[in-house]
Parts: sequence; structure tokens; C-alpha cells
Amino acid sequence: MLGLKCIQSSSSSSKLPSAAAGEWVIMGKRALEDTTFWSAIHDIRQLAAQRMTARERRKFHLSERQKRGKPVKGPKIPYYILQGMRKKEKERDRLQRQDAKRSGMLKPKKATPKRKKQY
Repeated sequence: MLGLKCIQSSSSSSKLPSAAAGEWVIMGKRALEDTTFWSAIHDIRQLAAQRMTARERRKFHLSERQKRGKPVKGPKIPYYILQGMRKKEKERDRLQRQDAKRSGMLKPKKATPKRKKQY
């Protein structure tokens, strides 16, 4: 038996076949069962997320983003702290490069003559 399903918006589940919003799509019985199963699983997970603590909910949402292939955002850091972190990182890199030069791992670049533009 075939099922009919109306797609409400273009941002619907990735399990549904591609179609314009508001179009009726004829789906096989297996495909219809799969979409209803995964939508039920999604609803259950969202319901469970309501009962989680803030830390568990944050972990849950990060794992959901990873499953969908979206980039995971880092924690929010005040800008002045971020500036200090970047400054320290630059300082560490500078010291590491300086140590590498002293030990002979890095050789200074040879000065290359500038080329004149040819018209």
C-alpha cells in the first residue's frame, strides 16, 4: 500500500524525498514507516531533553548538531579574555620559533631580489 504525505516546508526532515513545499508525494510503505519512525524518535529525544539538567541538555544539543553534520560551537568567552588568550598564544609561538632558530631547526630565509614589473 502506498502512502501520501504532504510536505509542509522546505526545511523538513532529510529523510523525506525532495519536493516543493505543499506538494503531495507518493511514498512506498517502507519509506513512510521510516519517516514516521524517525520523527517519533526525534520527538522522544526532544521530550527527554526537557527533563535534563542544563549541562546534560547542552551535551545533548551538541551531539545532535554533530549528527546533522553542523559545526560545533565552542563555549562563549568574554572578548577581553579572548584577547588575552590570543596574545599568550602569539607569545608562545614567538618563543617556540625563537627556540627553533637557536637550535638550528629553522634557517633564516634567503633574501630574494624583488622583480621589476615588465610591461
